[in-house]
Amino acid sequence: MQVNELVTLIETVSVSGVKYFSYHKGSESIVISKRETEFSDYEIKKPSIRTQSEIADVPVEAAEDQPEVDNTLFDVTAPNVGTVLLNDIKTGEPVVAVGDTVEKGQLLFVIESMKLFIDVAAPISGRIAQICVDSQQAVEFGSVIMKIETDE
Repeated sequence: MQVNELVTLIETVSVSGVKYFSYHKGSESIVISKRETEFSDYEIKKPSIRTQSEIADVPVEAAEDQPEVDNTLFDVTAPNVGTVLLNDIKTGEPVVAVGDTVEKGQLLFVIESMKLFIDVAAPISGRIAQICVDSQQAVEFGSVIMKIETDE
């Protein structure tokens, strides 16, 4: 798909009532989802203003006092609201399990939303570190479904 076609597609979806759009052709895949949010849901805070001397008085913790952050876990999230299907429809066996090695593009789970089945593939290669939901659990857009451990 050419850039101008993509821009036209995004503009068309943004002004329409469509909240989720998926396009697949050959090796190309495009998913557009939008979530309407009321600004009244958020509290807008004024930034605090501090003087240079106040900033200088703030103690800085040494790097060795900081807990080590594990940057190797990647969250795989729900692309839309729906029901998570973790098991293969034909066999009933889990598609993936904790400890499985997955390749980028490999099917991880399916989201069923209003009789529409959306395949969710691994965005990166790695090992399934955690599955955060049960099969057939209802989830919201952006819910963490599983975590992939990677060396990247």
